[in-house]
Amino acid sequence: MECKKENKVAARDYEYILFDLDGTLTDPKEGITKSVAYALEYFGIEVENLDSLCKFIGPPLKESFEKYFGIDGDIGVEKYREHDIIGANKNGVDSVGVLYGYGCREEFEENHAAYIVETVEELKKLLLG
Repeated sequence: MECKKENKVAARDYEYILFDLDGTLTDPKEGITKSVAYALEYFGIEVENLDSLCKFIGPPLKESFEKYFGIDGDIGVEKYREHDIIGANKNGVDSVGVLYGYGCREEFEENHAAYIVETVEELKKLLLG
C-alpha cells in the first residue's frame, strides 16, 4: 500500500468515511454534472445548463463522452475523476485512489490523492487498520 502522507492514518481515526456512491444511495445529479462539465472544459466545451448533462447519469461515462460530444472517452473519464480529487483537496477531505478500478497511479499522484491502494484488501487495511 502506498500512502502519500507522511503520517499513515487509518480511517478509524476519522469521524466520517465518505464513499463515491455514484447514485447508489444519494442523488448524484450535481456531482456528476459538475464533474462532466469540468471534463468538457478541458476540450474547450462550455456548458451553460448543467441539466443538459443529466444524460451522463447512469450510462458508462466513457461511452457518453464519445456518443454525446465525439471526444476521447478515456481522457474525459480521467478529467472527470480528476475533478473529484481536486474537490476533495479543496475541502480538506482526504481521498483514496484505487488502482483496481479505472484510475492509474500517475493520475492519482498528479492530482494529489491522499492515499493510493492497489487492491480491495489494501483499502480494507487502510480503512479498518
